[in-house]
Amino acid sequence: MNNFYVSCECAFNPNLINRPVVALSNNNGCAVARSNEAKVLGVKMGTPWFRLKDLAKQHGIVALSSNLYPLRRYVRSGDGDSS
Repeated sequence: MNNFYVSCECAFNPNLINRPVVALSNNNGCAVARSNEAKVLGVKMGTPWFRLKDLAKQHGIVALSSNLYPLRRYVRSGDGDSS
């Protein structure tokens, strides 16, 4: 489950596949999901983004929000479900 958000993002944005990606928590900007590529670089669960910035610049880590509300809207609008 620790790369669920990243997997969802990759499903809708294939440009993220095989790249180091982290999803950050909404409140305090901590890594709550990591791609396998980010894990290999040593990104640990719960690491605050401010501590990852240098590593991110060095390796091109992409940081995304774990807020899936836009994703939910996309899925709902695409499946014909009005709920």
